[in-house]
Amino acid sequence: QACALEDLIMPDGSAFVVPEGGLNMTADEAEAFNATCSAHAMNTMGLSQFDVSANKLVGMLPTTFGDLVNLQAIDVSRNLELGAEEYWAKLAPNQTDAYHEQFYRYEKMIPTEMGTLKKLQVLKMDNSRFMKHIPTELGNMRSMRYWDVKGSGGDMYSEGETNAVSGSIPTQIGRLTNLLTFNMENNTLSGTIPVDIANMTSLQRWIVPDNKLSGSIPNIFAGMNMSLETWDTFNNKLTGDLPTSIAELANLEYLYLQNEHTDPLRNYYCKERIAQNANGKKFNLIAMQKDYISFTMAGTCVNPFDVEGAFGQLSGDV
Repeated sequence: QACALEDLIMPDGSAFVVPEGGLNMTADEAEAFNATCSAHAMNTMGLSQFDVSANKLVGMLPTTFGDLVNLQAIDVSRNLELGAEEYWAKLAPNQTDAYHEQFYRYEKMIPTEMGTLKKLQVLKMDNSRFMKHIPTELGNMRSMRYWDVKGSGGDMYSEGETNAVSGSIPTQIGRLTNLLTFNMENNTLSGTIPVDIANMTSLQRWIVPDNKLSGSIPNIFAGMNMSLETWDTFNNKLTGDLPTSIAELANLEYLYLQNEHTDPLRNYYCKERIAQNANGKKFNLIAMQKDYISFTMAGTCVNPFDVEGAFGQLSGDV
């Protein structure tokens, strides 16, 4: 975009004043006119949406994305070879110079310069082939609402496999207090789930199945009791039980995780509803809020083989 006339700065530093009746220049006058855009104009012009989804792009995202200060949405999804590291050998087999290397080898999944995009609300990179990790600079994207970098799974070098983002989820993610959806299904994330997500009080959907996350599910649900609708950590390497604060999620609709983590639900609500032989199967628990979290009559479905639990329901004289 060209800057407006009122944003022009004259060579002596003064602001350009539009003459009454408008501006009318000859070709020679226009050529001699030497005003420049003000810093304010330069920082407030440019794209708000960048969508190149479903193309055949290769290489990497340029660092100059960080200059697009008005950018609100980026969609580079469904570019199956974008970011594919093996394309270095396929497209430039005899090139080892720095110029080609900058396009086919890079250290981060997205340029760290994108951390300057304070207005960015939507980042869609699903079904591309990014091979690196989440930069800590994502914590600067305070307007972020939708983060979608899911992959399709499969063999890393097969035609259909996309995304294999590795490394941990940075603690800086807790700064994204406006985030509604975090979706990184089918990647190779490792490390623990950061407790900092407890600060994400707007979070509605946390979707990270089919990764390599370890440790236990942190006790973070109290602060998002009115927002969280979906929690999916199925098929990771998590251990231990769900924290008891899961019961505070008033609007929870979908809860996907290994049966091994559901002892508090099975013991407190209705043990025989979730079969022990469901271990390792995703369909074991789709916890609808009305059926589980609000289920208050635990005594009506006590496991008949649990003697202590059954007799613990008795009171008064027999």
